[in-house]
Amino acid sequence: MVNEHPMDLVVRVAFEKVRASKNNYSGIIMGADTMIAHGHSLYGKPECEMDALNMLKRLSGKKHMAITACVLFDVDTSHWRCCIDYATVSFRHTEISELNDYIKAHHPIDKAGGYGIQDSPSFIDKICGDYYTVMGLPINRLLKIFSCYGIVK
Repeated sequence: MVNEHPMDLVVRVAFEKVRASKNNYSGIIMGADTMIAHGHSLYGKPECEMDALNMLKRLSGKKHMAITACVLFDVDTSHWRCCIDYATVSFRHTEISELNDYIKAHHPIDKAGGYGIQDSPSFIDKICGDYYTVMGLPINRLLKIFSCYGIVK
């Protein structure tokens, strides 16, 4: 896992989520996972508020990649489908007090990288790519897969 490429890792985790539940359900099962990649570091969900603060401090004033993978499994046909997308997010330099205020207001323990794009954090300067990919569900790519299943047209 140490030498695993971030995109491979996020797909593997999404796959494992589906695999863990595919025997208990029928129909289509979806697993998704999001990771934040910055340099040689990967950030998933922080373990506590201090961990979230440390992640946000490391990302402050820098660009990073938000990578989201979705894996779908059709239990009836045993058919797998996968999509992956990424977006580049730029943070402006942010004071620790502002990061702490964000953490206290939004409790981002369940968000990769310690932030949720849907919270409209003031420290986000720019997003290049799909907003929903950063949120954790690459809906534009998923719609194409859903059309294959006849879920959407």
